[in-house]
Amino acid sequence: MESAPKLSTPEEELAYLREQVVRKEAELASGGTRVEREHLVSEQLRAHHAAPVKVLAPEMRMSESQMKTTATNIMAELNLGDSEQTVAKLQKTMEEKGIKNALSVAEKLHNPHVEDDFHRYLVRYVSSGLPVMGADEKAPRFVALKMTLYEIALPGPKAEELNARAKTLKELISAMEQFYAGLLSVEDASKGEPPYFALELAVPANSPELQFYVSVPNTKANLFEKQLLAIFPDAHLVPQPFDYNIFVSGGTSLASTAHFAENASLPLKDYTDFDYDPLNAITNAFAKIENTGEGAALQIIVEPRGERHVKHYRKILQALRKGEKKRDAFNTPETALGKLLHDFGHILFSNKPKDEEKGKQAETRQIEANKNFIEQVERKITSPIVGATIRLTASSQDARKAGQVLGELESAFNQFANTGGNHLEFKRHEAGRWSRNIFEDFSFRLPDIAALPM
Repeated sequence: MESAPKLSTPEEELAYLREQVVRKEAELASGGTRVEREHLVSEQLRAHHAAPVKVLAPEMRMSESQMKTTATNIMAELNLGDSEQTVAKLQKTMEEKGIKNALSVAEKLHNPHVEDDFHRYLVRYVSSGLPVMGADEKAPRFVALKMTLYEIALPGPKAEELNARAKTLKELISAMEQFYAGLLSVEDASKGEPPYFALELAVPANSPELQFYVSVPNTKANLFEKQLLAIFPDAHLVPQPFDYNIFVSGGTSLASTAHFAENASLPLKDYTDFDYDPLNAITNAFAKIENTGEGAALQIIVEPRGERHVKHYRKILQALRKGEKKRDAFNTPETALGKLLHDFGHILFSNKPKDEEKGKQAETRQIEANKNFIEQVERKITSPIVGATIRLTASSQDARKAGQVLGELESAFNQFANTGGNHLEFKRHEAGRWSRNIFEDFSFRLPDIAALPM
């Protein structure tokens, strides 16, 4: 039985965590399984956080009672009325006990507003080049800090252009499509930076205005600015060193995440199907938010995926064209080994008609029945497919109002339902530990492990 480690310094703790990640990688690789290192690091950090305090040497330990006492003292001294001072107290805890312990104390405050502000402090702390005590800089939450946030405004037509022909919806979206295609270069972000970007519409808790934000890896910031101004010369973009905050102090915060209702190879409605701007329905939902004491956000994190999904969906398309039933075709594995096992099982357990002619007729009927699915999958693979995490958050002093705002935002996505293809469903995250993880992922702009191929 492996003895528990006695970690006496932050450096030893970091080395131990890395060793555990490498060991787990080797274990999975021996079984033919490949998992992204970022996910393994995240899992190991959570397991280490939940481990008994005896894994640390006495001088490194911060007991449960100490954490609670620290959190209670912060709440008693500041009454959480001044978030800046609260973050300063958490900073002191971090300097003495390390980031992991400080995050545990922040969690025990049970205040998303403070947690989000502490995240903003960490962004500045890491950006300034100071060493991050007790942190594994390969962990997703620290990689995600190496991003530049912009607030963007696309101004309306100038006075002298009021009589000029306005851009049609499809022209505008075509320009946006060109803009997003340029952003896919984040896939080549520098080592240690996140290979994704984030698009956000938000009404911060301290502002009545709906704002548009884009967050990109630090080394892609200059390229992003040039691309945006090349396509939209009159755009106003301002780097935001201090992140916005939608969480209302002492209020109720809710979140939901989008999922596909049907197989991911089936598409949603795209812009060619609209004769109006679908963004209007989303911005109208934000209009229900009060000027003060409420906040909400739509967050879309986009991860370039190359040809991965296109190759997989071509296999599904081939199966549909061969006359396989919908369920079997959509279950076509992504990997070559999976496909081999799938075909072997199909040979063993499928019931082939004894009459060859009847078999061909049944296949022809199935191909005809698959016609709509074939058209939909063909449509899906005509454009690059990325991984997309879609999150909605709402915060209010009134729990009922927070739920109402979140419901309005969720309903705004009904317009993207494709009757012959796919539509989105939202999973609501109620109050509790799981919802706190969602708020953390939102604040740190971490993609979901089950991001949607879109």
